[in-house]
Amino acid sequence: MTIVADTTTTKDFSLTAITIIPGTGTVSGTVSEAGDGPLPGATVSVSNSTGITYATTALIDGRYTVYNLPVSAGGIGYTVFCGANGYYPSSQGVSLSDAAPNAIADFSLEKITILPDTGQVSGKVTKSSDGSAVSGATISVNTGTEILATISLIDGGYTVYNIPYGSYVVYAGALGYESSSSPASLTSGAPNAIVNFALTGISINDNLGKMYGMVTKAAGGALVGATISINTETEIFATTSLIDGSYNLVNITPGNYTAVCGALGYVSDTKLVDLTGTDWVNVNFSLAAIEITPGTGRVFGLVTRASDASAVQGASLTIGALSTTSLFGGEYMIFNITYGNYTVNCVAAGYASANAPANLVNETPVMVNFSLTLGGEPPVPEGTVPLTIARNGPNIELNWNTTAYPAIDIYYLNGDGTGQFSNTTGWTLLAPDITVSPYSDNGQVGTGNDERYYKALVANIDPDVSPVDGDPSYIASAWAVGKINYAFGGGNTFFSVPLRLIGNMDRIMGNQNFGDGAGYVAGSRIYKQTGDRTGFNTTDFLGVGWTNTLGIDPDKGYYYYNTGSEITITLVGNVPLSAIPETMSGGNTLFSVQFPARYAFTVFGAGTAAGDRVLIYNRLALPTPGFDTVNQSQFGVTGVRLSGMVGYYYYRDPLAAPLVWTPSLP
Repeated sequence: MTIVADTTTTKDFSLTAITIIPGTGTVSGTVSEAGDGPLPGATVSVSNSTGITYATTALIDGRYTVYNLPVSAGGIGYTVFCGANGYYPSSQGVSLSDAAPNAIADFSLEKITILPDTGQVSGKVTKSSDGSAVSGATISVNTGTEILATISLIDGGYTVYNIPYGSYVVYAGALGYESSSSPASLTSGAPNAIVNFALTGISINDNLGKMYGMVTKAAGGALVGATISINTETEIFATTSLIDGSYNLVNITPGNYTAVCGALGYVSDTKLVDLTGTDWVNVNFSLAAIEITPGTGRVFGLVTRASDASAVQGASLTIGALSTTSLFGGEYMIFNITYGNYTVNCVAAGYASANAPANLVNETPVMVNFSLTLGGEPPVPEGTVPLTIARNGPNIELNWNTTAYPAIDIYYLNGDGTGQFSNTTGWTLLAPDITVSPYSDNGQVGTGNDERYYKALVANIDPDVSPVDGDPSYIASAWAVGKINYAFGGGNTFFSVPLRLIGNMDRIMGNQNFGDGAGYVAGSRIYKQTGDRTGFNTTDFLGVGWTNTLGIDPDKGYYYYNTGSEITITLVGNVPLSAIPETMSGGNTLFSVQFPARYAFTVFGAGTAAGDRVLIYNRLALPTPGFDTVNQSQFGVTGVRLSGMVGYYYYRDPLAAPLVWTPSLP
């Protein structure tokens, strides 16, 4: 409506009477200006975790009432938001039950004083489904040193005031809706920006994980606009905290995860969360402000996808030893950087890595944005760097992606000759002669011919702190096992080798080097299990008189007969990073436990049938190749403990469907 000076303008309104629904509750109260009288026209909205929002405006005397709010015997929690143009918003929590269906929430709003040399962001928040207004939504801007926030009014409109000139990410979120973000830039010549949001409603799946809680500052008070996220390795679930610090994160794939909460200018907080059930799980976070060192600089910016400019969350940004991750809106900020020239590195799972220069000469923040293209090597969590193994004559070589990881440290543990590696003596830093292939982005280093377990970390990561290696006395599964020695005594020995196929890769271990011929005695031979028979075929053995290498299949068990006193087998290559499913078809299936991995007490998957059994090869009891049908582990749902030094035979009713079983690592 337009009002012209010295004229009279009329506007008619048609009000619809509210029909009171029996068995519901109300929230009522007054809205006033701090230190003054009533504040008519202020918006009061009431929301619950399902996203249902009820809204009204304060009357001429400041009174308001929100009707027809659902109640229950145990009580339903609501958040009451109150806001008005030109005033700081406020919120309160209430609970409505059958016994106490009515609540009172009074508000006293403080008027905003407009500061010089600042701008504002304004716009509307609507539903993506029908374009109708969303009232009570939180809109926030984090400058890195302060967080400015407001709520949307009854028509969905909002304004965030007193924003210093610069480039920022504007967040919008509301209970029951997916959070959204959008960049905005304010300058002295264009101090005002319009940013509209269309929020998508969330339909909560009762069969999936749900968590809720509060994000607060360690120094006290709610922390608005913080990112709360869970990375399941296949999907990132994320949201942002509201004006009162509350958040809901729903529809998460069931499992145990690490929830991360972060905000510009604060030290991130992490919590272990069990979301294997279907109940709501309460998880609260407290973030401490980063202490700014005088005389240092900052680098900030946005990480986006090149194809559509959408935000990339969870990217790793590093400058020397300093690092951070991008938040929900793709923004990041690295603090306390000594003045100088740097390279900012950006790595994100599923994207090609990128880097850009940054020159810091004073405390003025330097902006460095990244636009990432899909592809590249996904980083391994906890600072680890993926390694692959290559055979080069009697030696081995480690390879890694130098574009994704331009600066790494390689550590190793020495083996004890039986495939076990203890870190009780600490990790040793490898000082390699690193070379980069001229036709690829792979780094490569030769490591000699020692029995070692290797791992590579992003430079300056403490090998004894990150990543977690499980049992500190035994490394069950290596990032890269360059070489494993296994001693064979005289006579018959069953052995299992770490031969598995991963994706479209060739055999991981390839040809095996049997001690470079050392200790071999003519007549020694390896027997291979074939067909569906229990045991080994003594007429089907692999060679007589071999002295060095021998190709062996990744899906067979083997029996070695040594006519001498002792020989050492040397395995060269990668060991898979995790347990690999085994398919137990009907009939007899021989399987080799991954050597040197030991499997913990393991429950076989759903579908085990009566009569299923595991036959264990016990070389102490049997003088000849094969399995003892008397020496077996009967199991059902209780599981069976498997040793990494023994071979097994699984029997299943030939008419039964295949059983997929995933052994668990220690």
